[in-house]
Amino acid sequence: MSDPGILIVEQVRSALDPEPEYSTELPRGFAWWPWRAPQQVHAEEVRSQSGTRLVRVHVDLALALRVEGTGAVFGRLAQWNAARHGLSSARWDAETGLVSLHACVTAGASDAAWAAQRLAHAALLQITESLAASVLTQELGGEPPADCVPGGGVREAPSALSEIGHTYAERGSLGAALSESALATVRSAQPAPWSRIEPAPGGFHAELPAAAPGDPRPGSAPGAGSALLRVQTAQAHPRFGSGLLVLLSAPVDAEPVSARFAATAALLNEAEAREWTGLDQLGGWCVHPDAGLVHATFLPALVMQEGLIERLMWQSAARARWMRGFLARVSQLRTTPGA
Repeated sequence: MSDPGILIVEQVRSALDPEPEYSTELPRGFAWWPWRAPQQVHAEEVRSQSGTRLVRVHVDLALALRVEGTGAVFGRLAQWNAARHGLSSARWDAETGLVSLHACVTAGASDAAWAAQRLAHAALLQITESLAASVLTQELGGEPPADCVPGGGVREAPSALSEIGHTYAERGSLGAALSESALATVRSAQPAPWSRIEPAPGGFHAELPAAAPGDPRPGSAPGAGSALLRVQTAQAHPRFGSGLLVLLSAPVDAEPVSARFAATAALLNEAEAREWTGLDQLGGWCVHPDAGLVHATFLPALVMQEGLIERLMWQSAARARWMRGFLARVSQLRTTPGA
């Protein structure tokens, strides 16, 4: 029986085509050096969910090691994720202090090839962002990641893939963004993951049920028990051209203390990477000056696949429910004496 994790890893490897002198094998994956910092692609062990064999596969491009989890660090990560939203998030690992650009997909054997395409795009865009991220690395403190392959090889110049962002922008400028008819099809989906939906210029807004146990019933008061999903294609990405912007705003009471927004965003990105949610982790949690705690994803036009918008909508609904339950557990720990 084929292992969907290895299938995805090998398809991503084929897309990146890492030079042997700048790469090394890992258990269920590989690492390579597109420039000074390593990028790792690795699959978790396959697990069974409702009788289906599923696996999560991650891609991480290291930015800094042994970074302390301070308010300043969380604030800077939240700023980065808000300003440079895409298919990855700048994630802080609470166990190791590693900060990396992180993305992952969840798939089975039947959709492994589809998932591998999404993850390959995320890996390529990480490489384009890595040069700009060098400034972030300096600001975070910690230690720089190892800049040489085991055995001593060091790149003298970045991989040509660091310039691939131009390809995404050029394809986006050719009008490859989603058509109004495609969005209309999504808006009329039945059954639908939302409780309410309204058309908006270049997209739509929808309310997703996101009530924790004991919360007010969704819709019983403005914003109660609901997360706001905003989908739009009208505004082009400054680096990757046209595409799809998906913004999921947490309910107003999910994190009631605005001073904790940045730390909570970092906590959610970390928890999504660790917990089995059954979701892709494309994009990340950040802080929006007006909307507060937001999960942002931008998919360049070149990334779009048939059925991907529908998948994103259902995953946004599942993410809203997971986020609400997770933060309810965190709130309980905060109020439990001795916790």
